[in-house]
Amino acid sequence: MSSIRAIACLFLAALLSTGCQRAASSPFPPMNIHQPFKTHCIGRFLIDLPEEFHPIHDSIDGSGSAELFYGMDANFQRIYIQVPKQRSPEVEPVLLREDFNRVVRDREHELHTNKNVKSGLPMLRAIERIGKSAVMFRRYSNQQIDGYFISELHLQVDGARYVVLKTDVLETDDLHSEEARLKNLATKTYGYTDAEAAGPGFCVNGLVLNDRHDEEVGRFYFRSDIHKDMFFEVHTRALAKQDEGLFARVDRNREGAPAELRIAIRSLRKDRPRVAGMEAEELLDTFKEKGYRMLGFTVETRRNNPGYMRPQMKVELTAGGQIPGASDYVNSSLSNDNALLLWDKVVSSIRPRPDAVEDVKM
Repeated sequence: MSSIRAIACLFLAALLSTGCQRAASSPFPPMNIHQPFKTHCIGRFLIDLPEEFHPIHDSIDGSGSAELFYGMDANFQRIYIQVPKQRSPEVEPVLLREDFNRVVRDREHELHTNKNVKSGLPMLRAIERIGKSAVMFRRYSNQQIDGYFISELHLQVDGARYVVLKTDVLETDDLHSEEARLKNLATKTYGYTDAEAAGPGFCVNGLVLNDRHDEEVGRFYFRSDIHKDMFFEVHTRALAKQDEGLFARVDRNREGAPAELRIAIRSLRKDRPRVAGMEAEELLDTFKEKGYRMLGFTVETRRNNPGYMRPQMKVELTAGGQIPGASDYVNSSLSNDNALLLWDKVVSSIRPRPDAVEDVKM
């Protein structure tokens, strides 16, 4: 969730707070901000979060947690990385293999059963089995277009993790070259269980990818099953040019908002901290409307020399509001004071991973 989206959510909450919706205090127990923390790998960095937070896994038809770009001109190509929900890698390998085979069978059946409306043919155009741990599907991109394809490589990594690598392919593209890039990335994708020892490359949800590419984008989402109103998000883009920055962008977007909504936002802090050694801009806001209280905290790095270890990085904490899948709104599970304490602990934990870059462009 971007800072703009966070503000929009606050405004939307106010607009939706009518008599047909019931404001409620938080139904969740008080959060222990001193609970043990767990280290997570986010790209080429580490972050410590309360142990009750876990990564949100990808939908197999979504855009995924990460994108790797090849080429920097108008003809660039990209690979999408998706890590679906799966068993813990500590589970017996036989069960992990059965899970992988079942998911691949289900995907093959789905693509073979569904038809492309324009061509009248099955969505699945070709299948290639690569050993016991990888299957490549070539399919139509969607059911309405017949000249646009996606190649998706389903891969079981080190017998412990499952990942889908995807790329877009036009009829005029060199199909075999694009699929060769997927296969090459598969040979340079490794699993890890210790985030601090993941090794060189870009890591996401238990996997590290260490091929040669020209840009990398990551989207990392964490939620708690205990405090369901709370989310941490981290967005990174290594080589994005520095723009106007968080402060100027938010000020510009707030200018068009109704005065009563601008007044309703209370700033807890506006600061310029350092994040992982980089300059940053920080906005910590709270908002209260008709009995429920929300928090929207954002920090975003600023740097004039972009690189793999100097990415554009945005970290966000949201709390309160509407619970996913529910109609009621609730107060934030955290008081303002505890939210600030938790936030400072999390943000100060962000640090470069040891040996995150190996023989690639910094």
